[in-house]
Amino acid sequence: MANANSKKQTKTKTQERKEQDYMEAVKNLLPWSGATLPNMANYTPSRLVDEVGVMKELEKDLKKVIGVMNTIIDSKLAPGEKEARGENYTMKISTVEQMRLDTDLARKMLLELGGQEALDACTKPLIMDQHRYSEN
Repeated sequence: MANANSKKQTKTKTQERKEQDYMEAVKNLLPWSGATLPNMANYTPSRLVDEVGVMKELEKDLKKVIGVMNTIIDSKLAPGEKEARGENYTMKISTVEQMRLDTDLARKMLLELGGQEALDACTKPLIMDQHRYSEN
């Protein structure tokens, strides 16, 4: 039983820490939400990493919550209804079409038409830096 209580306390502390982090993040994000950014000339890379790390955590959580809330909104709209209004915001649903290349089929066709040489001629490496953040 002590182990279950310990897990519950750890979970509660984790939740409390997340709430504290969110409150701190909101306070820290306020200067970023205006027309100008704060002066970062004296920010160390370490501070910038911590600032972005918190923002990424919030972004991830917000995307999940927004997705759930959009699903709930959709379920409450009448069939065919494409707009919902709040006091401060309006949400409009628009249907979009995206065209995507079937890379497996393209690879197969290129190999059949011109062999590996044709496939290699249509392939290029994409090299870029990615910034990944994780909590320490």
